[in-house]
Amino acid sequence: MRERRGLRAGAWRRVLAADAEHGTDYARTLVSWFDAGCDVAGAARALSVHPNTCRYRLRQVGRQLGIDLEDPDERLVLWLQLRVLAECSGPAGP
Repeated sequence: MRERRGLRAGAWRRVLAADAEHGTDYARTLVSWFDAGCDVAGAARALSVHPNTCRYRLRQVGRQLGIDLEDPDERLVLWLQLRVLAECSGPAGP
């Protein structure tokens, strides 16, 4: 399947850049949250962090990186980008 150029652009690069530059764990937090069906408690359990830590990270993604996690289309695209293009997975992954 030929990769669409539009899918390679977007928020996922900002997420990975923030993680690399500031030592944040936004990519794993997002993927864990998506995998948990956008349930903070489930994502926090998977990441072995307090739910407030997970909530804080998700808020920071919105504030610092301008990602609207309330938008289902934006969530879907970001999940695909992180999983496929960045090859991120949940807590056990890279």
